[in-house]
Amino acid sequence: MGAFNRNRLFNHAPAVGRLSKKKFERECREAEKAQQSYERLDNDTNATKADVEKAKQQLNLRTHMADENKNEYAAQLQNFNGEQHKHFYVVIPQIYKQLQEMDERRTIKLSECYRGFADSERKVIPIISKCLEGMILAAKSVDERRDSQMVVDSFKSGFEPPGDFPFEDFSQHIYRTVSDGTISASKQESGKVDAKTTVGKAKGKLWLFGKKPKVRVIKFLCANNLF
Repeated sequence: MGAFNRNRLFNHAPAVGRLSKKKFERECREAEKAQQSYERLDNDTNATKADVEKAKQQLNLRTHMADENKNEYAAQLQNFNGEQHKHFYVVIPQIYKQLQEMDERRTIKLSECYRGFADSERKVIPIISKCLEGMILAAKSVDERRDSQMVVDSFKSGFEPPGDFPFEDFSQHIYRTVSDGTISASKQESGKVDAKTTVGKAKGKLWLFGKKPKVRVIKFLCANNLF
């Protein structure tokens, strides 16, 4: 902002000088010419009184115009110098002073923030330390077996595992038929055997894999490497 105003002043100063100073300089030259013309006519014995009077009036006019331009140039220059003095000795110092005060207020606010942060941390540190001590004690008291057993107790279903599937011997009827044929071979001549009675007796005898076979059937199986 200060550099901008300074550039404006420096750019405005030549304009003021060129306009008023150039005009004042031109009027001074015209006044000098009028004075020289008046002096020449005044010293000329052949010049008429009217010419001398006219040259004198022209000299007075040019002198008056030069004085007016001089005053105008002096006023404008004085005004510019006053604005420049005000800019560098009043405006700029005030701006820098305001910036300084703003920076000082910022420093104060930062100081207050840091102090408040430090106070808050100082108040919280004992609480954090106590929490950390509690965490350490809790970590030391961990019982992994008890925890795992709690998980097992929480998620176990309570159902018993299924039992073994029983063996179903579908060949016992074949072996019984062979055995029955061997035993009843000697009895076919005397009479027929009651099938219902034989089956009923067989049903009453159970073995590991169903009904217990007869002794002859076991011998037959052992002889043929089937048992």
